Amino acid sequence: MRLQRIRDDQWEEIKERLSGKKGDSEPTGNDNQKFINAVMWIARKSAP
Repeated sequence: MRLQRIRDDQWEEIKERLSGKKGDSEPTGNDNQKFINAVMWIARKSAP
């Protein structure tokens, strides 16, 4: 099964709008792009 990931141009468009990036006052995520890919996978698979 091929893993579909967010494209680089899509990532560039949204990355600054996400919380948890370096420089934010709240805790940072280790890999926000990996998180977005996981959310998209769950949505595509209709997982609970």
